Amino acid sequence: MDPDGKNQRLEAQGLRNAVDIQQVPEIDNGAIFATNMGDDHLGDKLPEDTFFKLAVGANPALNYGWPTCYFASGKPFLDKTPLPTLDDARTAGKTAAKPAPPETASKDSVYGQQKDVAAAGTNLAAGGGHHAVDPNVNLGKAPTPLQSCDKVPSAYTTFAAHSSPLGFAYFSNQDSALPDTFLVALHGASHPRIGKGYKVVRFSSADRKPRDFLTGFLTVQNGKAVVHGRPCAILRLDQDTFLLSDDYLGLVYYIHGRNK
Repeated sequence: MDPDGKNQRLEAQGLRNAVDIQQVPEIDNGAIFATNMGDDHLGDKLPEDTFFKLAVGANPALNYGWPTCYFASGKPFLDKTPLPTLDDARTAGKTAAKPAPPETASKDSVYGQQKDVAAAGTNLAAGGGHHAVDPNVNLGKAPTPLQSCDKVPSAYTTFAAHSSPLGFAYFSNQDSALPDTFLVALHGASHPRIGKGYKVVRFSSADRKPRDFLTGFLTVQNGKAVVHGRPCAILRLDQDTFLLSDDYLGLVYYIHGRNK
């Protein structure tokens, strides 16, 4: 859209939770990248979370798969799993009642461990409840569900299921400690027992293979997962320095690679 909100147009569809979207001038003359999360109904090991280079300007706008396709081993697959039913006013009378969650669900959820934080209004549990008119209705009708994943764009890279990628930053300077490096904050699974995420990973535009960069936000004590933080946003300050926010403890870390 224009800065005043006019001339809105659709550039990408089929994304689920594209929390961070940034233009990277150093790659392909200004490529736009987005973190994205897979769906939640395929268990603890699927689907992979994704990182896309968006094909801005494509006509029609490309469909990146959700909710019809999910990623596994870096490739999109058609999702034939029945979707769970929801207690949604918009589907009243059309779906079965929502099954009762397991007794351990709330106890295991990291949101259930943040009562004081949530009470202070600094962390809201994920959920729906928004039944107002879709503010994006002027962009046109929802895309027709895909019948095949053959035309779904490849992911730039993928992360383990439920890693929950949020913020990212790119470091280009070849003389820095992080040459040609993407850093991505993996917020972590809402159920810590899954053991995925809770770290910052790095990869280059050449290999696109995420590797651990900052860890320690999730440990195992006496066989139980213990949360110490949840990486959220990354802000690059210079070629070797960045800020990392943690919305579990409400902290901002200052991280530098070299002594000044």
